[in-house]
Amino acid sequence: RYQTELDSSEINLHTPFGDRVTFLAGFRWVELHDAVRVDIATPATFTNWDDNNHMYGGQIGTRIAFTDPRNPLSVTCAIKGGVYYNDADNVFTSTIVPSDSSSDEATAFVGDLNFTAAYQLTSHIAIQGGYQIVRLGNVAIAADSAANTTQIPGGTSSPVDPDSWLWYHGATAACVVTW
Repeated sequence: RYQTELDSSEINLHTPFGDRVTFLAGFRWVELHDAVRVDIATPATFTNWDDNNHMYGGQIGTRIAFTDPRNPLSVTCAIKGGVYYNDADNVFTSTIVPSDSSSDEATAFVGDLNFTAAYQLTSHIAIQGGYQIVRLGNVAIAADSAANTTQIPGGTSSPVDPDSWLWYHGATAACVVTW
């Protein structure tokens, strides 16, 4: 089984440059969890690699509106990029060989491109849908930890390796509340 989960939270300050372009800068927190489990003969006999990336950093970007800001329907594009501190760790567990854990630090990158359409229901509430593409750099993934796991005298070595680059993309939906 292969499982990955990406969570992201951010807070930004926006500075408008005219009616349709906004510069933004802020703080972003990103969590990437990536795990691989291999059942050897039965579910009771397994090996498991569990990698976590805890990323904190700053970002800058721009937001471009393609529609008139006075229109209740808005279509926008935003592009953001930032540098992050990545505290990565790997926990290897197995029922057939000794377990191991490791951690490492890296300077990571997160880039984000999204297209959204929103409809303003009231002066404070809008519904929004869109498509987002996220690029992560210098992150640890379970497949790399699995590939680097070896048996050593006295146990197992399963080092974390935060140097992978990944793409994530998909549809988004939100209820936006502003004040």
